[in-house]
Amino acid sequence: ARSGCKATERVALEAGPLTQFVAAQHEQLRKLGMPVELKKGVINLLGEFVVCEVDDILTPERAKILELLGIKQAIFRIHLLAHWNKNSGFRELTQT
Repeated sequence: ARSGCKATERVALEAGPLTQFVAAQHEQLRKLGMPVELKKGVINLLGEFVVCEVDDILTPERAKILELLGIKQAIFRIHLLAHWNKNSGFRELTQT
């Protein structure tokens, strides 16, 4: 996900331990706006945290949280108009 783009899905985290993060990331998560605390070396989310709703414009902080969670929200499309190959050279494609 990139900042300034629209979110394609709702992402919410439940309160409790965030085992996908290491203790050293605690301060980074706090700076990104997540309500977390460190208990016995495990990062805990203090309450439900909604990262984004569908069609929200992502802020840089929210985009970074999605990146840290490994959630990708980009849609990539390509419309091929022509192609080239060694044997037949350049060829335009018909649109359907």
